[in-house]
Amino acid sequence: MLISVVGPSFILEELGGDAIDFGQLESAWSAGSILGVLLLVPLIRVVKIHTLQLAVLALTAMFFTLLKILDLPSVLVAFAILGVLYNLGRVGVEVILQSIVPWSTLGRAKGAVHGVGVLLGLILFGAIAALADDIPPSTFF
Repeated sequence: MLISVVGPSFILEELGGDAIDFGQLESAWSAGSILGVLLLVPLIRVVKIHTLQLAVLALTAMFFTLLKILDLPSVLVAFAILGVLYNLGRVGVEVILQSIVPWSTLGRAKGAVHGVGVLLGLILFGAIAALADDIPPSTFF
């Protein structure tokens, strides 16, 4: 969702792009997300889930940090990679949650995790709305 909130301003203001460029950015993200799901099964057979989560976290931070210095074609590649990392991380969290929470409470646990995520999103998007005129869009990534 952060891509939909900040992405258009990032493309328009910082990269000098247009609506078509933003569409390409979302497409790159989506294509990467699909690839991330496809990679999860083979990766999880050779890498422990906790190691994978740490690698995903570090690589995601690195690619978001690089966005400020990349040009538009490179940003599209970066967002495709971020899409891969997003789904590797998101599905990995679900796998960890399902492996540590008893089946009888899994629904409540998933509801709590997703509820906290929605609350954090609301806080983050409110902050973005309040600060958007004073801070470059890439800073929010």
